[in-house]
Amino acid sequence: MEVAPASNSKLDEKVLAQDGTIAIYAADALEWAISPARLMYRNTKLRFILVYEMPAQAKADAARDITAVLEAKALPLMDFIRFPLEEIATAHDAVEGGAVGKVVLEVT
Repeated sequence: MEVAPASNSKLDEKVLAQDGTIAIYAADALEWAISPARLMYRNTKLRFILVYEMPAQAKADAARDITAVLEAKALPLMDFIRFPLEEIATAHDAVEGGAVGKVVLEVT
């Protein structure tokens, strides 16, 4: 699932498998340039998704599948980096510096 196709286009091209699909459901730019030849040679499919326009059955299937994964506890645990609210500037710096995981501000 791609939320930043303009920023990630070169990375997408590097990691996409043959016959892969890039599912785009958000955009970091209204326009971006793609490299048709590089994508075409891999038989890449670009799929634009607007959740509000998806068929009701597709939404129901997605909710069912997500629920099954959550109930099976099949998702990896997410790393959290916690900062007290007083260190909000440090938390912001961590995000800008590429912190891996979710940066959380603790409000007490």
